[in-house]
Amino acid sequence: MGHDDPIVFEHIGDAYWKLDRLPQAVESWQKALALDPQNKDLANKIDSTKATISRGSPAKTNPTQ
Repeated sequence: MGHDDPIVFEHIGDAYWKLDRLPQAVESWQKALALDPQNKDLANKIDSTKATISRGSPAKTNPTQ
């Protein structure tokens, strides 16, 4: 496990999401997705959270589940 582990970046993004730090969550998930481009769950988390950010409202559903 190291700096290039997509699971680490995904979990960091999940932690940011739980802290309502959505832009940082998206950034971490994007790093994870760059390392694991076939991960559809990451793509869904990113899309869902970007939509939440663009609405300007706090996260209502948990994309980490």
